[in-house]
Amino acid sequence: MDPDACLVMSGFPGGASSSFFVHVFRNQTKRLVKFPEIRTALAEFSSPQLAARVLANEGRLLKETGLQVSSLEPLLSPKEDVTTQHSQVYQLQRQLKTVKQNLQSKEQQLQDVTKEKECLKSAFSRESEAKRSALTKSRKLEEAKVHLKNQAEADKKTIDEELRRKEEQLQQVETVNESLQAALRRETEAKNISFNLSQRLEEANSHLKDELEAEKRENERMREQISATHDLSNPYEMSCDPRGVAVIINNIRFEDMADREGAEGDTGRLREVFEGLGFTVVTFTDLDHAKMVAAMKDQGKADHSNHDCFVCCIMSHGTMGKVFSSDDVGIDICELIKPVNAMKCPSLKGKPKLFFIQACQGERIQRRESFDGDYDAKPVPFICHEADFFLGLATVPGYVARRDGDGAPYVKHLAKLLRDFGPTHDLSAIMSMVCDKMNEINDDKFGWISSNHSTLRKNVIFKAK
Repeated sequence: MDPDACLVMSGFPGGASSSFFVHVFRNQTKRLVKFPEIRTALAEFSSPQLAARVLANEGRLLKETGLQVSSLEPLLSPKEDVTTQHSQVYQLQRQLKTVKQNLQSKEQQLQDVTKEKECLKSAFSRESEAKRSALTKSRKLEEAKVHLKNQAEADKKTIDEELRRKEEQLQQVETVNESLQAALRRETEAKNISFNLSQRLEEANSHLKDELEAEKRENERMREQISATHDLSNPYEMSCDPRGVAVIINNIRFEDMADREGAEGDTGRLREVFEGLGFTVVTFTDLDHAKMVAAMKDQGKADHSNHDCFVCCIMSHGTMGKVFSSDDVGIDICELIKPVNAMKCPSLKGKPKLFFIQACQGERIQRRESFDGDYDAKPVPFICHEADFFLGLATVPGYVARRDGDGAPYVKHLAKLLRDFGPTHDLSAIMSMVCDKMNEINDDKFGWISSNHSTLRKNVIFKAK
């Protein structure tokens, strides 16, 4: 970084937000180091001149954006002050040494005066004039001695005070220097953290890019496969808005049968995809026998003249040809389909009626191994004898259906593939892909495959409006 082009920004709303910084300065910066915990960022501008202009307008910037701006110079210049203070202390030490030498010289002079005084006293007895002269000189010497002593003490006190003041200044400079070193260490650590985060983000972006590319290639492969095997020139009419009603029944809690743990999220997955395809979604949870039958009869009595299609998704325990209500009553799938056939519901005549069942259809397990996990299950054959019906099963008749701790794989694949291909591809092709995805489940002991039963006369394509 160029220190002359760097400014410290503080006062970001809700943390040092890159989007807020870009909104204020647009593309005027080369680099931004964020410190979200203290709502501060270190910004390197494109040139020192631009940084100087921003610093010159710090009052206007604070008023308009709430950001406080400062340069790095106050953080860096104290190093020069430390050097200056050391030089001043050195000069004071030299001055103190000189004063001490002068004091020693004056003490020597005082000793000489004392000797001279002794000589004068011995000569006092020899002559009175010499005595008076000696007394006069002695008084003068005493006065000089006192004056020199007082002056020396005053000079010593002044020097001691000045030395103490310089030592305090030196301690302050050392404290500032330690603070600056700590700030530099924190800045270095922040730069290292920022660099590590940048590397991790690049690796994550690369990984996501590879996954997206792989998914894109898989989607293209499926589209090519579908285009080569399905004629889309004869679809059912799909022009109404809303396209139709989608009923979702998810029985999770039961009276005596085991609860279907992990199934809670399947309702949301199906709701999202069918709302995205233009349906009015109606959801039910834990319906007993009477309420399940009533819910389907209500749809049979409703007027679907302004709809193109009807969808029903049922998730529960089951046995062959049946699904269970929350009060543990097995209901024939054909009995649930009957209220919306052409005779019971004329407004749905000639329109596709689609049923998707996530429930076991028996107790047998696909492949030979025994099964000791949760399944929705007991055996009876069924078939629809009327046109324009589609029945998608999460398993094949006579076998258990898989359900994981976070939901049913059949529901996950159905929702994703309808969302990705529903507006452009025929339902039968999409359900073939669902079957393929179920078959790809990585399970060393068991095999999983879905099945479909259709009397549709045309292609079902949920074209975008």
